[in-house]
Amino acid sequence: MNDEEGRSRVWNEIADGNFESVVQAGTIHGGVHVTVGGADSPGALEDPVIVTVHRECRDWLAVDADPPRWMSPSGLAYVVTLEARTVRAVVLRTARVVVLSRRLPRPAYSPASDRIGGRPSIRHFEADLSTVNSPPVPFDSDSPQLLPIGPDFPFTISATDIEQFRFTATAGSEEVCWQVELDWICAGQQGTTVINDNGHPFETYPSGVFAGPGSWALQENSYTYREGLRRRIDQAHRLPPPPSTWARSINAEEVFLAALALDGHMRDVDPDDPAAWEAYQQLATHVRTLLGQERFRSDRSEPFRALLIRVIRFFYMSGQSDLGWRIANSVYDDWKGRLGQDHPHTLVLANRLGGCLCGMRRYGEARSVFESVLPRFRKTLGKKHPDTLTVTSNLAFVLSKLGELDAAEKLARKVLRTSARVLGDDHPTTHRTLRVIDDITEQRQAKEQAR
Repeated sequence: MNDEEGRSRVWNEIADGNFESVVQAGTIHGGVHVTVGGADSPGALEDPVIVTVHRECRDWLAVDADPPRWMSPSGLAYVVTLEARTVRAVVLRTARVVVLSRRLPRPAYSPASDRIGGRPSIRHFEADLSTVNSPPVPFDSDSPQLLPIGPDFPFTISATDIEQFRFTATAGSEEVCWQVELDWICAGQQGTTVINDNGHPFETYPSGVFAGPGSWALQENSYTYREGLRRRIDQAHRLPPPPSTWARSINAEEVFLAALALDGHMRDVDPDDPAAWEAYQQLATHVRTLLGQERFRSDRSEPFRALLIRVIRFFYMSGQSDLGWRIANSVYDDWKGRLGQDHPHTLVLANRLGGCLCGMRRYGEARSVFESVLPRFRKTLGKKHPDTLTVTSNLAFVLSKLGELDAAEKLARKVLRTSARVLGDDHPTTHRTLRVIDDITEQRQAKEQAR
């Protein structure tokens, strides 16, 4: 193109694409500044709010669910950043918390927390999800409302003006599954945006509300339980569950019936068998969930008492004696008062309690338990009853561990004769008593060699 042709002809060309505004110009001297008008795409108007959620700190609980997973404790703050996808301003009319479901808290463990530093100035809202606090409680209803700490709705966001909200969720006595629904207006259109945990409902665990023997474990001192739970979570690699798993609330009666149903398939399964421990772990979770409820009566039915006794045995055999002792100790006191100290289930539970003390190497305390219940076993069940012989053998064992070898051997040989005659040479009590005698012999030999 020569100069003459250039002065008489203008040629503009646009490449492939969709353009809502086109600027056509002839000769341009200097820079070009184009200000786009208030045009928004239909898609942006249908969903004008961009939501970003992050936690203010990294406090987590390892919840003994099936499968186990991490969960947020009560009091954890979520910082929600809201941006406009549109050029036009978006009016945020109101927000509300929707409780999707509640359930009894399952056992849990709290590892060390790792806190994040400070945040910019944000809007504060309390989300009290409890059902036990005295009025007024903003979240103590089926349609709870947010409680603002400072300015309240409505707010406005635009492409250059964002808002941040801080939701602090507090749960009273139940695990709560919830989300926030945000109502907005933009360009004459109205809609609702759901705020949740990256596509999943928020889950809040009621921190520190239990004192019962099945309580969760911010105070848990069972190393075996703690490490086992964390290992199970690492193996599962579980994210928060989809909403379908929280379709309805779960109450104590449902957990109780679930425990009995599971136990119905396990009554012939030996808690001494490591192959059965995974199933017993699930049963133990049901038991601990129920025992964490202040109003739950562990003596309410014979089948539940029987399964609880087997769960205590599982704790001992799987190396969780301290957890088994904590539960058995509290339940034993309850059963003595409700069933009576001579009731067969009370007596068998006492034996399990002593066994857990042995597993913790607290032999002096175990001796006191066995010596106190042995006369009641003999009176209630008889001297030759299998449970009576088991307790007698256990007493011989702790006497040997306490160095009282003569008394231990005398008692053990007496049990061995009766057990072999009444129960047979292959009975577990006969085998255990033989091991006690072998251990006494080894201790004597070690003392002779040390002289």
